[in-house]
Amino acid sequence: MKLKNSVFYGFLLSAFLMASMPSFSQANKTSKELISNNINNYFLMDRENIHVQFNKDVFFTSEDIWFKGYVYNRKTKTPFKVTTNVFLSLIGENGTKIKDQLVYAQNGSFSGNFEADSSLKSGTYYIQVYTNWMNNFAESEAFIQKIQILNKKDSEFAGVDTPAGSPVVAFHPEGGQLVQGTSSVLGIRIQDCNNQVTSVTEAGIFNSKGEQVKKVFIDKSGYGKFDLPWGEEQYILRYNFDGKGFEKPLPKAQTRGFALDVNNYSLPGKTLVNLSSNKETMRTLNGEDIYLVVHQDDNSAIFDVKLDPETLKQQLVFSNAELSEGVNTLRLVDGKLNQLAERLIFQPIEQNTEAALKVTKHAKDSVTISGAPGNNMNLSISVLPGESIASRESSGIFSSFLLHPYVNEKVWHNNYVFSNPTKAEHYELDLFLLNQKSGKYTWKNIMTNAPVDTYKFDLGVQIKGSLNPTLKNFEDHRIQLFSVTSDIDEATKANKNREFYFDNLILADSSWINLGVYDKRNMLVKTSVFPEVINGKGKYVHAFQPKLVSCNELVEKKTFALPAFAEEFVQLDEVELQGRKVEQFEHQNDSGNRNLTAFKVSERDESMYRDVLQFIEANSTFTVENSQGRVSIFSRQSSTISSARVTPIVYLNNIQLFDLSILSVMRMYEVAEVYINAQAIVASVRNNIGIVKIYTKAGYVTAAKDGVVPFQVVNGFAIQKPFENSFYYSTSDRGFKNFGLVHWIPTVLTNDEGKIEFQAPKLGQEDLRVRIEGFAADGTLISEERNITVN
Repeated sequence: MKLKNSVFYGFLLSAFLMASMPSFSQANKTSKELISNNINNYFLMDRENIHVQFNKDVFFTSEDIWFKGYVYNRKTKTPFKVTTNVFLSLIGENGTKIKDQLVYAQNGSFSGNFEADSSLKSGTYYIQVYTNWMNNFAESEAFIQKIQILNKKDSEFAGVDTPAGSPVVAFHPEGGQLVQGTSSVLGIRIQDCNNQVTSVTEAGIFNSKGEQVKKVFIDKSGYGKFDLPWGEEQYILRYNFDGKGFEKPLPKAQTRGFALDVNNYSLPGKTLVNLSSNKETMRTLNGEDIYLVVHQDDNSAIFDVKLDPETLKQQLVFSNAELSEGVNTLRLVDGKLNQLAERLIFQPIEQNTEAALKVTKHAKDSVTISGAPGNNMNLSISVLPGESIASRESSGIFSSFLLHPYVNEKVWHNNYVFSNPTKAEHYELDLFLLNQKSGKYTWKNIMTNAPVDTYKFDLGVQIKGSLNPTLKNFEDHRIQLFSVTSDIDEATKANKNREFYFDNLILADSSWINLGVYDKRNMLVKTSVFPEVINGKGKYVHAFQPKLVSCNELVEKKTFALPAFAEEFVQLDEVELQGRKVEQFEHQNDSGNRNLTAFKVSERDESMYRDVLQFIEANSTFTVENSQGRVSIFSRQSSTISSARVTPIVYLNNIQLFDLSILSVMRMYEVAEVYINAQAIVASVRNNIGIVKIYTKAGYVTAAKDGVVPFQVVNGFAIQKPFENSFYYSTSDRGFKNFGLVHWIPTVLTNDEGKIEFQAPKLGQEDLRVRIEGFAADGTLISEERNITVN
């Protein structure tokens, strides 16, 4: 299929023209104008953000990893519908890339699966998801998911049940610095060396005399904060853990800087920014203008800062209407465009999306679950046993689109704080943002390093080829690419280097296309072409490198029972057909043929005097229609996509046939072997089911063979398979309850009333854990996980 991309090219052209406007001298522009222009230029190009829901987080070797992805346009806050090419990489815990996959996205979403190979060792792995367009940016916009893969040879899974070793303490001054002579806020993070929460719930701040001057409460995620009037005093943090006392010196205050105290959750609709500094700082600035810049991407507001000359303090109050939904960055900037302080805050979204899932019907082998997520929603659903521990690392779609694009630490999993939170919930998220060392987008890059569209926005597969050097007058020839199964019939000409290109093609991996070279008389020329797919392997400039953390102290580990998989015990001997062994089939090892039923024709066979079409109909479930030499072959099963009749792919000597009329005159005495599978999954983006492959005897030459070059696509789009669950010996044992999968539904669309209904198999579970995620056409998000009682 050829992509229609005029809409996208219009968008890209407008962006290019804006970026290419003459750059006038900036000497005459005010600092505010320079700040605004640089922010706009840095975020001019659209950025994709991706969220992927997996069926679970813990997998076993030879088990399929199922996924559904969502692509989000940060500017419009809606599905990024023009994205088509998405790459997935499986990465080991040492950063080694294990496998890649190219997935086709349509209307802002994609789905698929890949197998955890049996050769993989038990351990931690990562899945990185990205596009070629993301290579244009200094920051990594890729989605990262941490998973566990367990080799089936292992009898147990050992997970850390309690914090690993002594707590690790980190301090983060609000705005970036503690300033002498001011009351500055200091954030605290107390977690273990694996960034997991500990049992520490409070700590004390002590002065040099051993007196406690503050008590600090640590929330359930390990974060806290407090404020003090800072001078030259050296303070110490003290806390108790596991019956032992720990302490750590606080950082010393600096002689210059600005202290921030930002709050957008206490007063309805208002953001308060308290600024303070000292005389040494103001002396250094020497009257330089100061601005408070508030922005999310290119949406910005700039406020003048005028500290009281006596107190060197100021409180700015502005409406939350100046904020964008999600993470906003506040930066204090001087007139020379130097950043003085930075703070991230969050503006909640205003939506009330809840699936309200409940069991509405019971059948012998399944339950029907209904809900009402909202209108025009594209969803994915994972169903696990109610006691499952196989989904622990996943963060939700809210985090992926509203939070993670702006922070460097992906550790937040609490979806409830994003939409209409209480003050306490908003405060919880604010503590997390306060304890970030810095945001993802550095001020230096924004001021000096605007992105350039060096890497193109991939729209489908690109094929590059070259013509045989011996072909004379190659300028007068055209190259024709055609494939009925992929609905392609394109022509192009070679450039001066004898190279030719076909762009924006939707081609499934391992599918076949045909290339022919025609002269100016429209005659097929017998010559060589050398094609290849050049954009099917993803290369990402921000290769993911896991942070290797080694905890010196490891506490007790807890082991978990594993599910028992129903492996195949009996392997059948190879089938013998017509008294001949399989090894005598010449083409049985050709690509894809081992999954087809093989027929070998000998001179003793009565069928050799029949025509080929009769043979195909007699030995398959296909229906053949032959009207005056115009041949069609149809499956007898109905289409699951539309009312169109289903057709197979037909090959003659490994060349795909697009006109089947040649079969109307072919007899079986011309044929050596036939391979048929009427239910085969076809590498095609069209509604094809089934394969027929015909191989003629030596010396028989078809018209298709003379000049047409067949080409099997390598590194095309991964084929989307229908979901098929693993086979378990038991679904009632502890292993299945821990790590088993009940059901996976990659795509559920709400009806006209905003409702959904789906079935989940009954596998003896009293409770099901259902996770539903997705988005609507208008950008509404949903991420919900709840346990549902089946009985």
